[in-house]
Amino acid sequence: MSQVLQEFNLTGKDIEVKIIELDRDKKRVIFSEKATRYLMDPAQIAKHVKVGEVIEVVIHHVTSHGIYTTLTLDKGIQIEGFIHISEVSYQRIEDLHKMFKIGDTIKAQVVDIDHEMRRLNLSIKRLEKDTFEEIQKTYKKDQAVKGIVKSVKSSGVTLELAPNVLGFISEAKIPSQTAYKEGQEVEALVGDFDARHRMIILVPI
Repeated sequence: MSQVLQEFNLTGKDIEVKIIELDRDKKRVIFSEKATRYLMDPAQIAKHVKVGEVIEVVIHHVTSHGIYTTLTLDKGIQIEGFIHISEVSYQRIEDLHKMFKIGDTIKAQVVDIDHEMRRLNLSIKRLEKDTFEEIQKTYKKDQAVKGIVKSVKSSGVTLELAPNVLGFISEAKIPSQTAYKEGQEVEALVGDFDARHRMIILVPI
């Protein structure tokens, strides 16, 4: 696990660190630069923050897989938090960098305390209503729908049926003589719902 504050080459540079783990049997010592800024003891973190609590945090790093945040408490105590991309929104997200920037203050819910990474796991989407539940009520199995092709891949074709409503036709369901292209309007039948990927499974007509 990374215990540095900035992900760049530190070779030959002096940095301040703290010991966060000492295992005499294995003759191992783990140092952490992050521990000079953040509270790293899971037991101590649990005394300040409760699972399910909604907190305000400041973003200090954005990556392709998630958002790193800082929670500042009384007396200057700081706790690091992480929001995985899957916990940002119920909608599909292509690029977190277009949605968030360093210094943004956001609200998030505490999911749990990550004992291995010594930080909070947070969620933004759990503060929102799951719109896919409404989609499942609006669309019925075997219902005929129309959509615009958004992408064509080897696994299948993704259609936009309405704003923030995506459908998917699996490659296995596409007739051998049929070809799709982006921007094309396609008719299909609702076959099922994929709540994990937030998509309606379609069958071509």
